Amino acid sequence: MSRHTARERALQFLFECEMHCENVSEQREQFLLLQEKITDENLSFFDELVHGVLASKEELDAMYAPYLRKWTPERLPIVDRCIFRLALFEIVHKIVPASVAISEAIQLANTFAEEDAYQYINGVLGAVVRAHDLE
Repeated sequence: MSRHTARERALQFLFECEMHCENVSEQREQFLLLQEKITDENLSFFDELVHGVLASKEELDAMYAPYLRKWTPERLPIVDRCIFRLALFEIVHKIVPASVAISEAIQLANTFAEEDAYQYINGVLGAVVRAHDLE
């Protein structure tokens, strides 16, 4: 499994957690049982993303919220909100360069979000990166 696939799984798990999540550890175990085997390296990456995003949701939402036109994070489709959080977590914590995180976010949006969501996600992430000098 590649890092991209681990990132996809992290997005799917974060989506599940937004829908309903009482016990993250138990839900993680159940989620991983239904997935193809994840290598130790990519499982570590999956966990880093999931735990990091879940621990800093409010801060990540506050970063991109000012750049949403006529929207708030709460009103966004859940998958879009999770994509923003995931990409910004990777950018802020310098896991990958901003350009890579945005490219991955666009790919995730093309796979999981509504048809034209990738354009909106690209624009908002680009504005956040420029405004916070995160390049």
